[in-house]
Amino acid sequence: MNQPTHKVTVIGLGPMGRAMAAAYLDAGYEVTVWNRSPGKDTELVARGARRAADAAGAVAASGLTVLSLIDVDAMYTALAGADLGGRVLANLSSDVPDKARAAARWAQERGASYLTGGVNVPPTGIGQEGSSMFVSGPEDVYAAHRAALDLLSATDYRGTDAGYAQLYYQLNMIMFWT
Repeated sequence: MNQPTHKVTVIGLGPMGRAMAAAYLDAGYEVTVWNRSPGKDTELVARGARRAADAAGAVAASGLTVLSLIDVDAMYTALAGADLGGRVLANLSSDVPDKARAAARWAQERGASYLTGGVNVPPTGIGQEGSSMFVSGPEDVYAAHRAALDLLSATDYRGTDAGYAQLYYQLNMIMFWT
């Protein structure tokens, strides 16, 4: 497991990923960004973020990679050619618990540690007081990277089962939408 530093990679630069990268820049982190479709990183690069040529380069740039993608399947596609050995993936993308568990096994088979997160605020809430997210995965990995995750949103650790964060997140969404 990589030790935490003030370096982070953000992969996936939709509204949520851009808000996350901006929060890290605001906190003084060295931020590397990558998105499969070009152009979404322009403002972040102007603020000091480093643009990676590909996802593999983005992962290599930092010990912690925060993923803000449409779902777990997008993670598999984006990281297919990346060397994940010794890296920490914090997948803050939405999906279902079983897919989060499978993703954790996939990452572990490739030598990475894996945290699942479910963010309970819209992009405008990232980095704001009162925001929260569920996190699950190995407790030591969570503890080592909690400060970096808490910059985005106060974390609520839900245990070692990688699916728990998504379970709680999905339950919150059901309650919210009803």
